[in-house]
Formats: sequence, structure tokens, C-alpha cells
Amino acid sequence: QDAAREVKAKKKAEVVARKVSKQADRITWQAAQGSDVHFSGALSTKGKEDLIDVANQLKIETTGTKLELLKAIRAHFDAHTE
Repeated sequence: QDAAREVKAKKKAEVVARKVSKQADRITWQAAQGSDVHFSGALSTKGKEDLIDVANQLKIETTGTKLELLKAIRAHFDAHTE
């Protein structure tokens, strides 16, 4: 049982480490792109990470579920129609 727990804990730690690494890579990419990133297509087809990128570019909150991000982005576009 203890060995099984250790294996499970190790796998979980590896998943967390990969996720943190992926986030760090994405943040580095965002910093390198600056405000030169262009988005196209329907928001509803975007993944959560893409919606976070859009929210970052709009300087709005980037936390929450995919649905919350969609609502925040749409609200921003409704308020800023220019």
C-alpha cells in the first residue's frame, strides 16, 4: 500500500511539474510576442489557454473557468466597441 501511494504521489508530482513548466513556457512566449499577437475565429472555439492569451492582451482578469473567461472577454468587447 505504501509503495502504491508513493508511486501515485510521484506521478501526481510529475504532472504538476509538467503543468508548471508548460505555464512558464506560455508566459515566456506571451512576453516575447508583446502586443503583436492577432487572434481570429470565434471565441467559443478557443481553448482555455487561448482565452487566457486574449484576456491578457485585453488587460482583463485571466482566472476562472473557460465560460467565465468567455463572459469577461465578451463583456469587454461589448463595453469597448471601437
